[in-house]
Amino acid sequence: DGATGVVAIEDGEVTGYLLGIRRDESSIWSHLAGHAVRRPGLIAGLYAAAAERWVAEGRSRHFVFVPAVGEGVSEWFRVGFGGSAVLAVRSTSGDEPYPATPGIVVREGRPSDLQRAVDLDLVLQRHLTQTPSFSDRALQTDAELLEEWSSTWEDPTFIHFVAEQRAQPGDSEGHVVGQVVLYHRPEGDLRVPPGNIDLALMATEPAVRGLGAGRALTAHALAWARESGHSTMTIDWRMTNLEAASFWPRRGF
Repeated sequence: DGATGVVAIEDGEVTGYLLGIRRDESSIWSHLAGHAVRRPGLIAGLYAAAAERWVAEGRSRHFVFVPAVGEGVSEWFRVGFGGSAVLAVRSTSGDEPYPATPGIVVREGRPSDLQRAVDLDLVLQRHLTQTPSFSDRALQTDAELLEEWSSTWEDPTFIHFVAEQRAQPGDSEGHVVGQVVLYHRPEGDLRVPPGNIDLALMATEPAVRGLGAGRALTAHALAWARESGHSTMTIDWRMTNLEAASFWPRRGF
C-alpha cells in the first residue's frame, strides 16, 4: 500500500522495476525486493525515472536495500548512493571452536540485570555517535530504557544472555561486562529464513574488549539457537561501525 515507482519495458516485456514507500514527509524507502532487474544496466534509468517524481513531491532522501550479488551494488553507487548498513546471515551449525576465557562466564539474563542491561545499551548508543559513525540519533534516557527493558524477561520474543567477569574461578557471581539479545523476528519477508533467530543487540564494556567476552557471547548464542531448533541466525550492523564490521564477518556472518 502506498508504493510508488516505475518499470522498465523492453520489446513489450517488463525487465525491471523499482518501488518505494513514503516513510515520512522527506524520505522514500525501497525495501527488500523493492527492485529487481534482468541486467544491472537498467538500475540507473529506473532510479532516474522514479526519483524525478519523488523529489518533485518533496521526498529528497532515498534509501534502497540492495542484494549483495553481481554488479547491482556498484550500479547504485554510480547514481550517488553509499553504503549504510549490512544485513547478514549464517548457519547456527559449524561455529568456530571457542576456548574458555579465564574469568568470563556467560549466563542467562534475569530481571536483576535490568540496570546493567540499560548501561550496556547506552554503551552501544554512545559508540555509534563517535567517529566514524557520527549517528545523530538522540541518546535515550535511563528512564526510557528502564521502561523499554523492564518486560524483556517476560517476553518470549526476546532471549537475553550476559557475560560476567569473575575474579576467581569458583565465584558464583561477577560483574556484568557484556550482553546479547536474540529476537524471534516475525517471518514473512526475504530477510527472515524459516527457523531463524535474529541477533538484535550485542555490547561489551570497552575495558574488556579483546578479552573474549564478545566471542563468548556469540558462541553461547549460536549454541543456544542450534539446540533450540533454529538453523540460521541473522544480524545487521552499520558499515561505519568499524568494530562491528570487523567482528561479525569473522564470526561467519
